[in-house]
Amino acid sequence: MSSASKGYAIVISDSARKSLRKIPKHYQRQIIQAAIELGSDPFPPGHKKLKPSSFYRIRIGVYRVIYDVQKGRLRILIVHIGHRQDVYLWLENK
Repeated sequence: MSSASKGYAIVISDSARKSLRKIPKHYQRQIIQAAIELGSDPFPPGHKKLKPSSFYRIRIGVYRVIYDVQKGRLRILIVHIGHRQDVYLWLENK
């Protein structure tokens, strides 16, 4: 998925796309909508900077979307999507 909606292009990494396919359809739709909205507001209410990395996260129910804002390229790169129990373990290994 790549979208140029009002400023930032949205790019989903292959691994995030693969993770998204494993999530129930109801949440998939919500996650995709939230990802599209990041294009016009990369820092929506409730976003969180994940220190010490350069990543941010948004919550969609029990799922988390981890992304990087590449201001110089006007691009949002979604690097990981996962259940809240697993996503922070993934982050520790990055």
